[in-house]
Amino acid sequence: MRTRKDLCETKAETTRRIDTALSYLILKNASLAADCDQAPETMTLNEIADFVGADPMVIRKAEQSALAKIRKHFSDPELN
Repeated sequence: MRTRKDLCETKAETTRRIDTALSYLILKNASLAADCDQAPETMTLNEIADFVGADPMVIRKAEQSALAKIRKHFSDPELN
């Protein structure tokens, strides 16, 4: 797997690349699932990491951060 140093990317460029790849993956899977009237395909952490060109732990940290933001959002009493 290529690293950020191999690609000569800044941290911001790496984040943007991963975000773009994840957005594409989500849209692609949702579109295919809708076309086939099925649930979206599930992927392992390693499959996602390979697709976006990142270390699996980077993807895991992003997942944990996103889940924490969702939990915080829905636990806010002003939203309920």
